[in-house]
Amino acid sequence: FRTHAVGSATPLVALGPFFERLRGRGMLLGVATMDTTLSARMTFANLKVEHLLDFVTGFDGGHGEKPGPGMVQGFCRATGLKPREVVVVGDSLHDLAMAKAAGAGLAVAVLSGVAGHEHLSADADHVIAGIDELEALLDRVRAPALA
Repeated sequence: FRTHAVGSATPLVALGPFFERLRGRGMLLGVATMDTTLSARMTFANLKVEHLLDFVTGFDGGHGEKPGPGMVQGFCRATGLKPREVVVVGDSLHDLAMAKAAGAGLAVAVLSGVAGHEHLSADADHVIAGIDELEALLDRVRAPALA
């Protein structure tokens, strides 16, 4: 199952160039997923972008589960950032609640998941239609980090 899931992951943007542009802004990048840490690492390795991530954790990574603050706190410990310097981008209420619980600087909802605008907007600082809109949002808010 894991092999199939890892091999069938299809990014919504060209992740290599996207992550490189974010890193070129001086941003540190992390992934917090409710999948396993191994599956996440395998997926990003398969997509040839794992080396561009500063932090990857799953529900089993020792940082707790969403919507608790532990995954953001783990990212902060790994990178030296303060929670208020972190932008959490997610497609679920659990992602947004994790951002708020951790005291993240921004909680950005992305509508590429199953939840709609009406479901996410009340808990998000910003809502974007897709991850391809993130850079324009960051230009407007001058965000220093991304989780």
